[in-house]
Amino acid sequence: MSSFRCPLGLRAKKPWHVCPDEYDGSPFIKPKKFEMRKSPKHHTVPGGKAALGFVAVALAHAGFASAATTVNAAQDFTVRRNTGTATVEGGLHAKQSATNSTDRYLMLRFDSSIFGAGVTAVTFHITANPDTVTQFQGTYDYRIYGIPDLTANDELAAESGYDPNSGAVFDNSADMVDDTKLTLLGDVTGVNAGDTINFSNSNLLSFLQADTNGVATLVFTRVTNGGNSTFLDRNSASPPNLVIEAIPEPGSAALLGLSCLLILRRRR
Repeated sequence: MSSFRCPLGLRAKKPWHVCPDEYDGSPFIKPKKFEMRKSPKHHTVPGGKAALGFVAVALAHAGFASAATTVNAAQDFTVRRNTGTATVEGGLHAKQSATNSTDRYLMLRFDSSIFGAGVTAVTFHITANPDTVTQFQGTYDYRIYGIPDLTANDELAAESGYDPNSGAVFDNSADMVDDTKLTLLGDVTGVNAGDTINFSNSNLLSFLQADTNGVATLVFTRVTNGGNSTFLDRNSASPPNLVIEAIPEPGSAALLGLSCLLILRRRR
């Protein structure tokens, strides 16, 4: 009788192979005890070790990639020359006129507690009103300043109680502010109705990284004469904001990557 492998997957504990269904009662061959073949229990990630390695590398890169955070203005003001008041006048008005009596500039306050050395880039956004009839009546140029830490005007307590004429950033010069007490961040030119200003440079980044009191205040002035130019305020659908790019702390990124790898290993 020739030996063969049992089609049921049974295996005898002898050199020959006998299947119970094939046993014909021959006295020369006695059926032995059979054992079922069992497949080893294991779980694999698709792609095996190569996939696991790829996931590890991807997690490492993702952990240290820059993450964007948007911070909307916490307060915004329209400051009008020679009135001693800062008000919200149905929008943010920045104006420069020949008579000076209707000149206005903007002050925008942001929570800067999340700024730090990990910040790699910052972009300031503010959107011009699309109404060309009464709200934005031309093409204008603007200048952006920052109020350094530890000045009184960096703590804007309330819109109704702020007096710009008694502060350190308001004067009767052409651009309406005392340049010696502010940090010049840069200029924006050729703004039209409906435009969104995307302002970003190393001056803005350095200014925000140097902040220590948790308050970042930008002063936004117009440097060309003309009619009205109004911007959408913090209560609008497109409020002024800062978009911050930051790299997570190495410890946090490492812990995140390690946790994901442990989960994958546990499932194997």
